[in-house]
Amino acid sequence: MKQFALNLRADVLGSNVRVTNIEPGLTDTDFMLVRFGGDAERKERFSQGLTPMTAEDIAEAIFWTCTLPRNVNINRIQICRSRRHSPRSREAVGRPPFIKQSS
Repeated sequence: MKQFALNLRADVLGSNVRVTNIEPGLTDTDFMLVRFGGDAERKERFSQGLTPMTAEDIAEAIFWTCTLPRNVNINRIQICRSRRHSPRSREAVGRPPFIKQSS
């Protein structure tokens, strides 16, 4: 997505179109359930002790980028939960793969 956003930004250069790449961290959405193959119990075990962001948290950041003056563009926003311990936390390392490998 990062490269797509960079290319799109180059394509619309000189127009009134702004391009912002939103990069959210652990967020509790329907995708989180899809990520675990629909296994709600597995999703809950993964999230145990964590406070993921909500879709509303991400929407608020998107709304903010859209309400800035026309001459301001936010190129990229990385959003992480505030109590994340480190980049090597469970959500960054050792997490189950998005898609189960078939045997």
